[in-house]
Amino acid sequence: LPARHLVMWLLAVVSLAAGYALITQLEVGIGDEDVHRFQMNLFVQGQYELFQYVTVLPLYHWVVALFAKWTGLTSLNGFRLIHMVFAAGVIPAFYLLCRALYPRQAAIRSLQFMFIPLLFPLFFVTYTDLPALLFTLLMLERTLRQNYLWAAVFALVAVAMRQTNIVWAGFAGGLI
Repeated sequence: LPARHLVMWLLAVVSLAAGYALITQLEVGIGDEDVHRFQMNLFVQGQYELFQYVTVLPLYHWVVALFAKWTGLTSLNGFRLIHMVFAAGVIPAFYLLCRALYPRQAAIRSLQFMFIPLLFPLFFVTYTDLPALLFTLLMLERTLRQNYLWAAVFALVAVAMRQTNIVWAGFAGGLI
């Protein structure tokens, strides 16, 4: 592993840990977080019904609730930690996509991607944006590598997480 890649991954881990430490100081949900938390709590309690204010299919909520139940991390900050680990998958997914397009610049582009001002805070709040983006990026990377079966699987998950990703699935289909 080249030194610049090691520095990138180390910076990513330290930044995520610092961001999580900061967000845990807030004891209330931010924006729609309480809606997502309510849905996840329903799933943790074994109640598989859709909360009326959830605007997406509850795949994301089910995944977070599953890990929350397994780990006992069912508080708001527990959900945030599970979400952060899940959402952090966008960093290696973006790196893989960059390697397919710009192999020599993949590390620096991935670091720049992680610190986009509108994107970085989403690592720490229980929103569907980054987990859905994770599967969208994997779909695009697999499409570029001509591994269409996995691209289709990732497309299904991306659309199940956020239905607007159907546009990206169509774009990936156009690349074939």
